[in-house]
Amino acid sequence: MRARGFGDEKLNGIADELVAMRFETDGIDAGIVRRRLAARGYDESIFDQLARAANKAGAAFLARDLTSEQARSLWARAFELLMQLEALERAVSTAKEDLERDNDSSTLAKLKAERDAVKRAVDSGSWGEGEPPKAALH
Repeated sequence: MRARGFGDEKLNGIADELVAMRFETDGIDAGIVRRRLAARGYDESIFDQLARAANKAGAAFLARDLTSEQARSLWARAFELLMQLEALERAVSTAKEDLERDNDSSTLAKLKAERDAVKRAVDSGSWGEGEPPKAALH
């Protein structure tokens, strides 16, 4: 079975917190994020670890020539794309389970195509120049 989320328990916990915060409010600043993560047991060193990992991975949002707004926008798109990929992975798994009962492979085929398009975008890095691929989950 493929690993879910970011493949790291700490990162998955942070992602869960960020998603929860996003559902709770529209405007979140860095201070709110840091306080909430600290309350959940993530100390300040986690941000250094994240920055080192992102830098090692060549994360575009860490480029020195970007404005803060450009970096935030790229980070938001990257996070959105990873969450979209996770949702599609789960939808594909559910559609596989439903296949025997429904005997209809069209939904599974559509979901796989959407998931594969998002995977290609992630692998190629092409999402950074424009909007990430949109997936219409049914």
